[in-house]
Amino acid sequence: MSKRILVRYLIKLLSKSSPAVRRFLPKIVLSEIVVPETKSTVEKAFSRRYLFFTNVFLSSFLFGSFDFVEQKYEIAVGERKVYDLKQTRNEAISGCSVGVIIHFWYDFLDKKYPGTEFHAIAKKILLDQLLCAPIRILNNLIVVAILKGESKEEIYEDVKTKALKIYITEFFLFVPIQFVNFVYVPVRFRVLYESITSFLR
Repeated sequence: MSKRILVRYLIKLLSKSSPAVRRFLPKIVLSEIVVPETKSTVEKAFSRRYLFFTNVFLSSFLFGSFDFVEQKYEIAVGERKVYDLKQTRNEAISGCSVGVIIHFWYDFLDKKYPGTEFHAIAKKILLDQLLCAPIRILNNLIVVAILKGESKEEIYEDVKTKALKIYITEFFLFVPIQFVNFVYVPVRFRVLYESITSFLR
């Protein structure tokens, strides 16, 4: 009999016992079932086999969640009157495409410049700023604009007026953020880390 089956059987027996014994049930369930099951799920989700799907899902989910929070804040301070579900949807789809890009980008960087030596980290940050950052910014602007139904002229104007400003603003935040990412964050959690820190940008 496996430990999981045995624990479930004991919980079933304890649930029929006295109230004094039953009060320990939540602790048993948490320590013997919830925590191990959660740990197992996380390990599986961030395994090499499922990492791509996990990264894309988390990036999409977090982009959408951050837009939701931002809109709710704008409503609270009077900058916006109503919540725009389509905008959140657009950001979630954009986050999905960003997740695909940075998943393969980090995989490439770690194969090309393995390790955490200074020269490897410096090359990763430099390449990230020169190559991936512009692609990521353009991707976000263009995908959202297309989903909004903008014309080619409107998309071009959007990119022309916003892309450089976003790039310059991000640069000062992104370099230290990516330094921490490349030095301290395990490879499999890097997309998650970047997606979370994107809220700061």
